Amino acid sequence: MKTILLSLPLLLLSCSTPEQNARLSSIVNLALTVAERRGAITPADAQDVRSAETIILTPAAIETTSGK
Repeated sequence: MKTILLSLPLLLLSCSTPEQNARLSSIVNLALTVAERRGAITPADAQDVRSAETIILTPAAIETTSGK
């Protein structure tokens, strides 16, 4: 779940239209809501991601978090 949450913001950076940005923002928000309800992240973590709006991660950060 954490890998999904960390990689979804990267998708926002690659969007070329406002419609794509809106769609992916909605997906990220849904993923945050699900992760929060399942206890994978805290409500504060979810709010931090929403507040940041854009998160840039290097590929190495994603691999480290996913346990690869």
